[in-house]
Amino acid sequence: MKQIVLIASTQHSGSAFTRMLFYHLFFDQKKGRRTQPCQIGFLPKEKTFRIIYNPIDNPGNVNIYHFRKTIDKVETFLESKTRDGRILVVSFHIGWPENSFPSEAEASRLICNYPTVVPIRDPLRNIISKHARRGSKGIRKTFSTPDTTNGCCFLATLPSKPFFLTVDLLAKASVEQRRSKLLQFIEFCEAEKFNSKAFESLANEWKVYNSTSNNYARVVSNPIIKVKKDELDGYYDAQDLNSLTESMPRSMKLLKKNVSIIKPFLETLGYKNLFWW
Repeated sequence: MKQIVLIASTQHSGSAFTRMLFYHLFFDQKKGRRTQPCQIGFLPKEKTFRIIYNPIDNPGNVNIYHFRKTIDKVETFLESKTRDGRILVVSFHIGWPENSFPSEAEASRLICNYPTVVPIRDPLRNIISKHARRGSKGIRKTFSTPDTTNGCCFLATLPSKPFFLTVDLLAKASVEQRRSKLLQFIEFCEAEKFNSKAFESLANEWKVYNSTSNNYARVVSNPIIKVKKDELDGYYDAQDLNSLTESMPRSMKLLKKNVSIIKPFLETLGYKNLFWW
């Protein structure tokens, strides 16, 4: 089993669900959890990497570390936290809104050096989820954020091949197709053992968990935002492109601008005829 596995995601693409996947598949009935979460971010004002590390032996004691902007120190830290029989699951976002995450070169280096799982959703779903997550910070502020499209464009040009986990497509797949994809996922992680009960449960019923639903109480505390999210979800389900464009003009403009890059990339992963193409 690889001791360090990365989750690289555009915002709201399914990273929380992917962490849950690691947790359940590699949960040992006798020894308990074998995965320990870790998150990497970049703070532009301080010019430092921030690492949030959750020790497996004391999950309530979250440690935060700051390193001056050098990816070497980040990798040294990760290597120092590996332990036999444990999996360090390291999450970071790609897309770089306002220079707040690792650069393309740094992200490429991490992805080339460690096995990387990339959760993928329809980018328009990502954008709608972002509106829900912003909550009381205001809906309008999210309209011009290009992280989703930038992230997809970056993924489309990666020389190395991470494991792409198409979260929403698997929700529509057959049980056998999900079994096949999960076995590929386990093989990619080079896992010799996995929780067979969790494997069958995921194959039979693919419930897409996400951090938006986990924090939904905060979102719906503002009734205006709840109405807006329900409205956007309704437009998406009805494939009402005009109403989505009127509600999120800047985001939709950016999405359409990059469709020539995003569409071929998504098609290689099995997406077909998304209504906003």
